[in-house]
Amino acid sequence: MTEDQAKAIFEKYNPAGDVRRCPHGRGKVQKSLNLYAVAAVNLYGIIRRDEFVDIFNAQNEEPTTAEEAYTLLLPMVVKSGRYGFYKNYIVHYMLWHDIDVVNSLERVQGGKPRYIPPKGEFVKFEREDYEDHNHWLNLRRFIGDTFGYGKGAMEAFAAIKACLLHSLDAKEVSAILKRHGLVFRGEDLVGKFLDLVMLAERNSRLWETKGHTAEEIAQGRTERRQAEPVIHQPKNVGRNQPCPCGSGKKYKKCCADIENNKNGAS
Repeated sequence: MTEDQAKAIFEKYNPAGDVRRCPHGRGKVQKSLNLYAVAAVNLYGIIRRDEFVDIFNAQNEEPTTAEEAYTLLLPMVVKSGRYGFYKNYIVHYMLWHDIDVVNSLERVQGGKPRYIPPKGEFVKFEREDYEDHNHWLNLRRFIGDTFGYGKGAMEAFAAIKACLLHSLDAKEVSAILKRHGLVFRGEDLVGKFLDLVMLAERNSRLWETKGHTAEEIAQGRTERRQAEPVIHQPKNVGRNQPCPCGSGKKYKKCCADIENNKNGAS
């Protein structure tokens, strides 16, 4: 984002009268908040100011408030050009091209748990190209080793990465390869390519899932299913028959009492 673009966004969504000089003695906090704001929007796309402050306060010794964070960060919107304020959110600069996307992302993220790494890891996301895995690097190397590291192959890699990270149709990957004249010679290379694509996609931190990867979401679902108790619902079990729970007792001396209590029977 250019300075002029950042200024236009600032003037559209933020009252000029809200801009104030950094209070004396809070310059260090302002610098830290700016680092965290950039990292947060890179990781989440958007984040509510109060949630942002909660993360910051939990990981830093000098606390702040949502009001002070707004005051300290507002002058940095134009200076940084990496984020801006919209409603109660801090928003990644890429989303300003279509503000409807911000509203859509707000709905998609709603109610989902947030991935919050420790401080040392969190601030690394200040780099827009930072990744906490090597799967995209492995895919880039594979494409380079297969087709060379020329402009076409590297542009194809960048387009494939952007396509998958922004939840576009995965079929577009084939179109990208074709568009750049990249054809795999042999099913083994195709299989290797698809495996690397899948690993990179499943281990990437997405805005839609508040920084969680698809792999983490899937693993969480598996763990929840394993933790859920198995409830045996008796079907037409006689009171003198063995209880279906496997206790070895007759049904009337075992789960029948539980069922009766649950149903309000005396």
